[in-house]
Amino acid sequence: MRVQPWIERRRRQQLQEAKAKLPKRGDGLHGATLGLANSCRNLGLSADAAIEAISAIDRDFKPHEVEEAVTKAFSGEKGRNNGTRGVKPREPMTKAAAAGRILAENKERAEQLQSALIEKGGVSIDPFSLEVRALSNPQFELVPPIAGIEGSEHRRDMLSFLKTVFKPDDKLYIGHEMESKFYQPQHIKPVKEWLEFFNRMLNGIENEPDPQEQLSKLIDLGERYPFFVINPLTGNPDEKGSFRSNTNVKEYSYILLESDSLPLDQQIPLICGLGLKPVSMTFSAGKSIHSLLKVVDVPRGEAVKDQATWDAIVKKDFFAQIAPLGFDKATSNPARLSRLPGIYRPDKGTFQSLIYINKDGGPCHV
Repeated sequence: MRVQPWIERRRRQQLQEAKAKLPKRGDGLHGATLGLANSCRNLGLSADAAIEAISAIDRDFKPHEVEEAVTKAFSGEKGRNNGTRGVKPREPMTKAAAAGRILAENKERAEQLQSALIEKGGVSIDPFSLEVRALSNPQFELVPPIAGIEGSEHRRDMLSFLKTVFKPDDKLYIGHEMESKFYQPQHIKPVKEWLEFFNRMLNGIENEPDPQEQLSKLIDLGERYPFFVINPLTGNPDEKGSFRSNTNVKEYSYILLESDSLPLDQQIPLICGLGLKPVSMTFSAGKSIHSLLKVVDVPRGEAVKDQATWDAIVKKDFFAQIAPLGFDKATSNPARLSRLPGIYRPDKGTFQSLIYINKDGGPCHV
C-alpha cells in the first residue's frame, strides 16, 4: 500500500532539514554524521543509499567516516556485521593495489605525481570553453536561455546525454539521493521513457508564460530528479527491498570519477594526463566535474561481469591508484549516483551542465 503523499513529503523534508543542519568539520561533524545515518535508517533507506546520500553533502569528511557512521547506525544491537559492511578476510594484495598504497602512504610522492600528470594533460583547461565542447561526438546543442535563469541554455542537456550514453531499453534510476526503497520503483524507467518524460516536462516549462512559474517548475524538477545511477539496473528489488543497490546492477558499463579537492581548471588535465577516455563530463554546479568512463577502458575492465570482479578490478586496483591523486574513492561502486546534466540545482541557483560527451570514449585534450 502506498503511503499517503503528505507522509512522503514529510520524510523528504526531514532528511533535507537534517542535511542542511549538518555542521562543518570542527563543529561536531562526526557525531552529527552518525545522527544523520540514524535518520536515514529510520526513514527506510538502505545502508548503500545512506552512504551515497551523506557522502554527497559538501562537508570535509575523513576517509571512511561516512561508511563507519552508517555501519554503526545500521548495525543496532546486533553488532557491526549484520547486513551492512562486514569485515572480510584479508586477501593478497595485487601489484596495482600495492602501488596505490605506496601513493596513499606517501603524500609528497602522490602530490608530485599529480602535478606531473596535470602538466602532461594541459596544466589548466577551462571546462566551460568552446574548445572542450567542440570535442564532443556527437555535438550537443544548447537552447535559447530563459531570461533571468542562469545556465538555462543547458536545460535540455539530459536528452543529449541519455540518448548518447545509454541504450533505449536500459533501465535507469533517476531521482532523489534519499529516496526510500518504497518509492524507488517509481524512479526506474527505460531510457526511452525518460526521454519522453523530460521532453514533455520541458515543453510545459518552456510554454509557461509566467516567469516565476517557469522557475518554480524548474526547481520542482531539480528537487525530484537531480541524480541518476551510473549503470543500468534490473528493475527488481534485492533481498533487502532496495531497487538501486550494487546488487541491482544489470550491466557494469561505467565508472564515475569525481574530485572535490582540485580546482576546476585542473580536473580535466588530470584525466587527460592519466590517458583516461571519458564518455561524458558534467559540471555538478558545485566544485567538481563528474566524468563517466567505460569500464572496458580501464586495465582488465573487459572482464567485469559481476560484483566480485568489479570489486577486484575497479574498487581495489583502479581506485587504489587514482584515489591518492585526487579522485574521490567513494565513487567506486557500480550503483553510484551522479549529477544528471540539464537539471536545475536550487541550492546553487544554476544548472548541472553537460560540458563534454563522446559516445565512444575519447581523449579530451584541448
